[in-house]
Amino acid sequence: MADTTWSYPGDTTYTALIPIYWDKQLAQYEADAAYWDKFTGKEGSGSPIIKKTQLGKEAGDQIKIGMQGFLTNDGIYGDATLEGSEEALLFYDQAVYVNQMRNAIVDVGKMSQQRDNYGLHERAVRALGEWYGRQRSAMIFHTIYYGWPPHISCTTGNGGYAINSAVAKAPRYWYCADEANNVVTYSATDATYNASIIAAEQNLADTETDWMSPDIVDGLVAKAKVQNIKPMTIEGMEAYLMVIHPYQEAQLRTHDNWFNAMMNAAPRDLRTNPIFKGSLGYWNGVVFHVSNQVHSGDPTAIKSAPTIDASAANVRRAIFMGSDAVAYAVAEDAHIEVKKDFDYNNQRGEAVAGIWGAVRAEYTSDDGNSTVVSQGIQVVSTYSPAAVV
Repeated sequence: MADTTWSYPGDTTYTALIPIYWDKQLAQYEADAAYWDKFTGKEGSGSPIIKKTQLGKEAGDQIKIGMQGFLTNDGIYGDATLEGSEEALLFYDQAVYVNQMRNAIVDVGKMSQQRDNYGLHERAVRALGEWYGRQRSAMIFHTIYYGWPPHISCTTGNGGYAINSAVAKAPRYWYCADEANNVVTYSATDATYNASIIAAEQNLADTETDWMSPDIVDGLVAKAKVQNIKPMTIEGMEAYLMVIHPYQEAQLRTHDNWFNAMMNAAPRDLRTNPIFKGSLGYWNGVVFHVSNQVHSGDPTAIKSAPTIDASAANVRRAIFMGSDAVAYAVAEDAHIEVKKDFDYNNQRGEAVAGIWGAVRAEYTSDDGNSTVVSQGIQVVSTYSPAAVV
């Protein structure tokens, strides 16, 4: 039997998998590979990604995350009567579907185990933990762009729930560089809105006006303030988060005085804040981080997941985030399971499994009006081809 691996959603069911242990090393391997963990916090933390852990839920259950709305009354002045004009607190909730995600490794037999000088079991745990972390990270990127992670939104035939009929739902605020000439027009009809994004991205080609620049960032900050996108809060510091592609990073670095601005942008007593660890810099209240998982205009290579395909390989889609932008729920932590009864106990397999879900936060009010509040995300597409060496 050849070595076999599969990734979610898989066609094979391991009915004989026996939970053996929760390996602390697995947790470390998984966390090391998970890009978004440093931006994740509990409800009320002000983090861009809000996590709720509710262990013991069955796959397919929903976990709800809440948010309190702003008071909106004008208030009562002077000695005018206040009684009878009180305002009720308004609460919003976000339902998060959870589903199982798995992968596994099978060795070739006991003779292979006998010759094992490399600690294959430990290597399997490391490989599976790193896979789980990378996959979870990629799927949260996918959630930001398209509404849900693939294991939630994909078709039921692939193990998902066919959310939104497995059609991508782009963020409410999506822009293209040189906005005046590359307009994205919002539509409540997803297909129409997606088509507008595609058309605008296909126009991006100008190396002067369509590159990533500080001017684009300034525009996003202004829009975020007008749209009441709240900054994230990390250890008492308020800032917006922007995650850009390495090619967009290269473009920013070509702008005059960028280096000097970065050297002096953030107060020195804040540079020990964890949000700055691994960051590119700080500009106009925005902390920059870089990831090669930022999407291009090409389809995203995740199985059976909806994409907005602009067929524009030189386009990169930077993410601008405030607080409460993504709701993330865990029903079962990632863990290792071992099966030993392959081929009359000749072979052993290790699997990693966990139950989790995420959704781009669009909270629904509890006032009976089902008001939806889009939270915390803007996407900006720029013409950012491969950097020239």
